[in-house]
Amino acid sequence: MENQKLKIVFVCGWYSSPFGYMANYLPRALAQKGCDVHIVTSTSQKFSTSADYKNTYETFLGPPYTDEGVYQENGVTIHRLPVTFFKTEVLPKKVFKTLRKIKPDVVHIFDIGSLLTFKLAVFSLFLKYKFINSNHIHYSVFPMFRSWKNMSWIKKTKWKLLHTLPGKFIYRQTYLSICPHEEGRELSILFFGFKRNKTLVKSLSVDTQVYHPISLRDKNELKMKYGFVENDFVLVYSGRFSEDKNPLVLAKAVEILNKNNSKIKGLFIGNGPQEDEIKSRESCVIHPFTNQETLSKLYAMSDVGVWPRQESTSMLDCLACGSPIIVNSTVEVKDRIEGNGLYFEIDNVNDLAIQIEKLYNSPELTKSFSEMGIKKIQDKYSWYKYADDYINLLNGNVNNQ
Repeated sequence: MENQKLKIVFVCGWYSSPFGYMANYLPRALAQKGCDVHIVTSTSQKFSTSADYKNTYETFLGPPYTDEGVYQENGVTIHRLPVTFFKTEVLPKKVFKTLRKIKPDVVHIFDIGSLLTFKLAVFSLFLKYKFINSNHIHYSVFPMFRSWKNMSWIKKTKWKLLHTLPGKFIYRQTYLSICPHEEGRELSILFFGFKRNKTLVKSLSVDTQVYHPISLRDKNELKMKYGFVENDFVLVYSGRFSEDKNPLVLAKAVEILNKNNSKIKGLFIGNGPQEDEIKSRESCVIHPFTNQETLSKLYAMSDVGVWPRQESTSMLDCLACGSPIIVNSTVEVKDRIEGNGLYFEIDNVNDLAIQIEKLYNSPELTKSFSEMGIKKIQDKYSWYKYADDYINLLNGNVNNQ
């Protein structure tokens, strides 16, 4: 297939232009490579069904549902279809009709266990496209990985009938399953009927045209703009302020350190249930969810990024802007941290404070981590390099290692 003629459709239950990762960046990068790229989705914004959508996301994304229609965005054609629901899954209607009209060479979905994925596998029998899927689930958010041995045979049988058996059909129709980490691939094999053949691990990446370092002068100017001073040592977190993410751990560590060192400050970007508690902590500043361009500046302005619990692609965005990262020691994808960050014992406020002090007291180490992180992103984690690799995969150059 030639890039100029390659027609690729990404299908997602929900979509938000300023808020996402692979579904936002990979289509954009492929469009820049000359591909004809479409996103088929519903009228739902991301996290529209979340109980705290109004308090956490609405200020940034607007109402949970938007209008139907077709429009262009960053070189990509967006198809907003009517929304429907199956249990907790958000689905677009009229997908088959839309795909038949587009006549794609490739259809890609970011899940393997959903009803929508099963439908796309069925549709591939008739529309003859290359079907690509992904599994982004980590062990930490898939309880069955730990509990399977102790589950009753009835529950195991039910899972196999509802997920493993349909998964085998999905796998049969799959051209390629691209998982962003080894955990996703292993879960695909263990629980969804996939095999190692046709599956590969390829990390999520960074839009290096958006996320990049800035000069020291610009960094200091931004610190002043956002309520800090030039010599402040700013620790940044972005994401939901919720128990599963638990940024409050960082706020507590900042408060402890700030008692003896007024230069250590915390910047928390997002919204959520822990907001009031974070605000109440000494030297912790809240900034609401924001667009990617502003987020890039806030990362580049900061000295260190901290993600206390769950892994996040935001870690990569932060590294691309020159800020080292600190994460908890249970994180599985070690390559994101090695050589450009530190670990702390999960939920241990005092240990997190110790790791922060290590970086504050060693500007040379912080600089080394910063330089290594920037180089790692540019060499391995750019969406534009990913897009080149993706096109090669579609042309049959598949390496499952």
